[in-house]
Amino acid sequence: MSNYQGPLQNLTATFASHRVAANLFMLLMILAGIWGIKKLNTQFFLSFELDIITVQIAWSGAAAEDIASSIILPVEEELKSLTGIDTLYSTAQQGFASIRIEVDQDTDVDFLLDEVKQKIDSVRGELPSDVEEPLVQRIIRYEQIASLIISSKSGSLEELRSYAQRFELELLDLGINKIDFTGLPDKQISIELPAAQLHELNMTMAQVANRIRLRSLDLPAGTAAKGDGSRQIRSLSQQRDVEGFRQLPVITDQEGRLIRLGDIADVSLAIKDSQV
Repeated sequence: MSNYQGPLQNLTATFASHRVAANLFMLLMILAGIWGIKKLNTQFFLSFELDIITVQIAWSGAAAEDIASSIILPVEEELKSLTGIDTLYSTAQQGFASIRIEVDQDTDVDFLLDEVKQKIDSVRGELPSDVEEPLVQRIIRYEQIASLIISSKSGSLEELRSYAQRFELELLDLGINKIDFTGLPDKQISIELPAAQLHELNMTMAQVANRIRLRSLDLPAGTAAKGDGSRQIRSLSQQRDVEGFRQLPVITDQEGRLIRLGDIADVSLAIKDSQV
């Protein structure tokens, strides 16, 4: 029989003769395991990537049955020929059609997105003439990393809005890709015209709205070329603030004076209706 004593046999012999050392070593291993469990990155729900393409088509005033037969069925028949689609879901509701495409794992999503757009363009002639332009887009999912709660002693929404916008800029500078706000209602520019002003101008509300729509618009103005270079010229007339709409020309009166929107209407920045 060989009398060779290996490292494992020496360690076993040491622990057999020194029980305190064995117990101390076992205690250190338990403490190391507890520390490792606390540092282990865990999550309740597993995160996974699921590429999704959506097709949304609006048909104002149409019933859900008409949406299903006149929009969803032709689009589904056209999309079935594409490869790389795992599952296709369609939903028809009042005035709106929605199609959800789940993409196979090994499929090039950008290439499939282009193919879906081409198929939608090819079937466009079969759809009702008064449907709106189909919207085809890829759903980009963002993983939530944190929630930031902002409060104010005064309870002023404008004070909270300024704080939120400042924090948004700071977080974007730190590399955050997307920030969503909850609890801050969206705003809109409100234009209110008294009935007496409309009667005095001999105009209707629709006529004033049409004047605003035509004069608050960015339009291409051609190309300016000189030598080997050229530049695109655009007319930047789209108004985006209250003062810009107030200065918008509306009509010239009988005396030749230019009447602006601010002279006949109350233009203000207000919170949108039906918001919390």
